[in-house]
Amino acid sequence: MRRTSDRVQQWVAFAVLAAAVITLVALGLSL
Repeated sequence: MRRTSDRVQQWVAFAVLAAAVITLVALGLSL
């Protein structure tokens, strides 16, 4: 379970970073 939880945390962190990058890019293009 610990391994799966670690994987989930890694995927969540990656998703958050990706969302932040996409948001910054979208704001940059809109500006």
